[in-house]
Amino acid sequence: MGIILLLITAFLPASAAVCIAIKKHVPVYALAAVFCAAAVSLLPVLALQHSVHTLLDAGLAQQPEVVQLLFNSVITAALIEEGVKAALFGLTIAIVLQKRYALTQRIPTQRMLTQCAMLGVFFGLVFSGFENISYSLRYSNVQFIRLVTAAVLHGSLGCFYVSMVRAATKRKAALIFFVAVILHGLYNFFISQGGGFILPALAVIGLACGYAARLFTPSRP
Repeated sequence: MGIILLLITAFLPASAAVCIAIKKHVPVYALAAVFCAAAVSLLPVLALQHSVHTLLDAGLAQQPEVVQLLFNSVITAALIEEGVKAALFGLTIAIVLQKRYALTQRIPTQRMLTQCAMLGVFFGLVFSGFENISYSLRYSNVQFIRLVTAAVLHGSLGCFYVSMVRAATKRKAALIFFVAVILHGLYNFFISQGGGFILPALAVIGLACGYAARLFTPSRP
């Protein structure tokens, strides 16, 4: 019963996103493709993180605690996760959804852009759901805080991937990716400190949400 409740809770945000997306006429096959991509992305993330820990933990152990925390927050977690997620989402758009969401070939309509942003949010929420299950099985006291913070952050960062796909230049796409990594890394750093550091963590989430909201603004081309 506990596992079932954990599964329901972890994927509650993603389930809500599915309901909204379907009402906005996002195709079910697109949601299914994005769900699979988000699930598959966990494998390279875990493999890369394990490799980094294996290769660098001995050296990091000799560094000050703040250096270790920053490295784990920004590199081991944020850089690897955002790199893999952005690559898998972009690949899904390019291969499975390119015919419908041809963001790189022409200026998309607002409806198309909104639907693609919903897919990005859904991608992030699905990844967060699996990640929350992993964290909750190891640390039973983090389920609620991750549900109301990490899920929102991951969902918002999904919109960054959409911006990267439709970026006019590789330099702009790289800049968007860099911002996503920094925001994710700062969230990891602050949330791991606990206490009053929850406030700057919430501020980081607010910045990510603010950027994501731009893709849903009708006046945006």
